[in-house]
Amino acid sequence: MKDSIKVNEVCVFPSNIADITSISMECNYECNEEEVKGDFLIEGTYRAYELSINQENFSYKIPFTYTFSKKIIDDSGTVNINDFTYEVDGKELHVDIEYEVCAEEKEEEEKEEEFIDEDAFDRFILDNDNDIEIVDLTEEECAPEEVNEEVPPVEEEKPIEKEEEEKVTTNENITDTIMDNMRSEDEYITYHIYVCTDTDTLETIANKFKVSIDIIKNYNTVDNITAGLKLIIPECNE
Repeated sequence: MKDSIKVNEVCVFPSNIADITSISMECNYECNEEEVKGDFLIEGTYRAYELSINQENFSYKIPFTYTFSKKIIDDSGTVNINDFTYEVDGKELHVDIEYEVCAEEKEEEEKEEEFIDEDAFDRFILDNDNDIEIVDLTEEECAPEEVNEEVPPVEEEKPIEKEEEEKVTTNENITDTIMDNMRSEDEYITYHIYVCTDTDTLETIANKFKVSIDIIKNYNTVDNITAGLKLIIPECNE
């Protein structure tokens, strides 16, 4: 869409206007889907007397609003200045502005109206040669249908196999043994749980963790080690 609008405004000065020495106009505006709203800013300098050397500044703001007849696409509206003229009459500055508003309209979706033919049933009865029997179902009561609810079979709990019981017992015994070897007075000592290998000896383990063999024996109550044996080794804080 495109529309041309004219604005005629009068700017009253505080003193007589002998001559407009300079003049300019700017346009600031905002646009939405319903309207364009903004201001024309007119600025410049003038002389109050013809023989005066001094020039005074002036600035006037002329607001404007343009409402669209149809909804437009957001941010598509623009304002262009086609013409700007002015005349001086005593203390008054007569301003004529012609501007153009351009925008893209939204496409409205046409809603199809539902057509209900109220006479279709009557025509069907008249045109149909077969006899139609109208049955009144208001007096008949529908017997409730019997619903057979099948109860799902209860699954029996499977007994725990012996192997699983032995594994649980073995793990609990290992944990109990390790926890029993920790002494209550060593509550704030850091412990290492070390799993022995085939090549380990008490001496190599003691050197690895920088503790004495007696400390290892004291915490684990063992003299000989075998592969897979778990040892508690306290951290030595020097």
